[in-house]
Amino acid sequence: NNGVTFKEDEHEYWLGDKQLFGITSAIQRQVAGHEYDGCPEYLIKRAGEYGTSVHKSIERLINNFEHDGTVETEDFRNLTADMNIEASEYNVTDLSNDDYDSCYYSSNIDIVTRLSQEEFGLLDLKTYSNAKLTKAQMTKARYQLSCYAYMFELQNKGAKVKELYVIHICNKPKKDGSINHIAELVPIERIPSDICKALLEADRNGEK
Repeated sequence: NNGVTFKEDEHEYWLGDKQLFGITSAIQRQVAGHEYDGCPEYLIKRAGEYGTSVHKSIERLINNFEHDGTVETEDFRNLTADMNIEASEYNVTDLSNDDYDSCYYSSNIDIVTRLSQEEFGLLDLKTYSNAKLTKAQMTKARYQLSCYAYMFELQNKGAKVKELYVIHICNKPKKDGSINHIAELVPIERIPSDICKALLEADRNGEK
């Protein structure tokens, strides 16, 4: 336990009486600022609600061994069947050397897997409707997971993150009545920690 409280309804991270800020928002500002330009608000909201629903189903599967019967949950189970899942919604921060005044960012990693005593994998669940991740989506995922890896190693001394993956799952009806079914595991190339650290510092300082 790193001391962070996650207020789920508000989607806020708190360390005592200090509010911390999510990595996703920083990545959005620094890397993917125009991702949703031209997209109607109701579609963004609908996509967010679907993603939250899938996340909740998978959390119940991992934490309570409860399979709700959805295709997405079964796809997740099949894609991760050979993985040793260590944790879900695992919180990390940029806290370094117990310097709480400098701590600024915090996020929950969807899935942490254990590869060996000191080696881990990090996975992020995406529910995009497009069949394959676009270049912009891949870039955003690289920065997001790489920043997670940087903070995970910062928080867990001696730990090494060796694998990064996006779990891309979707099972939604199309306008023509057919089903848009996607279930794939996408390996992600890690960005060096010094670049992630510089990006977060720039965002914190209002720079780009």
